[in-house]
Amino acid sequence: MSKENKDLLIICKECNKTFYGNQLARHVRFKHNIVFEQYILKWKYNNVKPLCKCGCGNENVWCVARQDYNDYNKLHHPRSRVKSQEEKDKIGVANKISQKLYHKLHPEQGKIRNERLRSGITEESEQRRLKSIKDTYDNMSIEEKQSFSDHSKKLWENGTLRDAHAKATATYLERSANGEYDFKTRNENVSKSITQMYLGNEFNWSKGFYDSIKGGKCYYRSSWEKILFEILDNDENVLSFNSEPFSIDYKFQGNKHKYIPDLLITYKEKIVLCEIKPIALRSIEKNVAKREVAIKLCQENNWEYLEWCPEE
Repeated sequence: MSKENKDLLIICKECNKTFYGNQLARHVRFKHNIVFEQYILKWKYNNVKPLCKCGCGNENVWCVARQDYNDYNKLHHPRSRVKSQEEKDKIGVANKISQKLYHKLHPEQGKIRNERLRSGITEESEQRRLKSIKDTYDNMSIEEKQSFSDHSKKLWENGTLRDAHAKATATYLERSANGEYDFKTRNENVSKSITQMYLGNEFNWSKGFYDSIKGGKCYYRSSWEKILFEILDNDENVLSFNSEPFSIDYKFQGNKHKYIPDLLITYKEKIVLCEIKPIALRSIEKNVAKREVAIKLCQENNWEYLEWCPEE
C-alpha cells in the first residue's frame, strides 16, 4: 500500500468494515487470522504472485515497508544496487531528523495519528500484542537473542535509548510532582501480584552457571544471585563464599520442610549467612518460618544473618 493511501479510509474485503489504511493490516491479522501479504495476494493479485517487471520471469517478493509486492526483485531494477550498512545508517539518521522536524512544524498531525492508532487499541489487542512480543523473544535462538542485545546496546551507546529514557524520566517526575500517580494502590497491587506468582511458582527465573574466583562454579537461580556473586568477587573484604551451602530442617503449618540458604559468605572478620529475597516477599509466612530457623542457626555459630536484594 502506497504512503499516500495510508491515511485514506479502506474497506476490508473480508468483512466490509471500514478502516484507515495503516490499521487494516492489524485488523486482518487478528480478526481474520491472515497476514497482510496473504490478504493483498488474495484480493489484489487473485492469489497469483506478480512477476518481476524486468522480464526475468521470477516471482516478485513482498515488501513490508510498502505493504505490497515490489515491482522488481532485488538488483533487477536498472538503477538498483545493494547499499552498504553505512549508507543505510545515514538514511536512517536523515529520516529521523526529517520526522522530528515535520512533527515540530505540524504538532497537530502527531496528535491526529496518535488518536487514530489508539482508537484501534483494546485490552484484548494489547494482551495479544504483549504475548506476541514475549513468544517471539522466547522462540529466538541464542544467536538471535545476542544480536538483539547487541542492537539494544548500540542504540544506548549512540544516544537513541538514552534520550528516550531521559525524556520518559522527566515526564514521570513531572507527573509524579503533580500528584497524577497513585503509588499506594500501585504498590499494593504489585506486591499482591508478586506474592501470588511466587506462591504459584509462576516466575521464569534467570538461570545459569557463574565461574567465581571466590566461590568456584556457582549455579544461579535468578539474575539477582548472579549480581551478588559478581559483587562478592569484587569485594576485597570477602575471602570466599559457598552457594547453597547446606539445608536446614524447619516446620511450616505442621509439616517438615528443608530450607537451603542462598549463600554462606566468609569475610575477613565475620561469617554471614545470606538469603536473597525481594522486600515484598519477606513477610510471607513461609519465608518468616525460614528466617527464624536461619537466625537461630546463626546465633548458635556466632554468624550474622542478612537478607539482600538490589533494591536496598
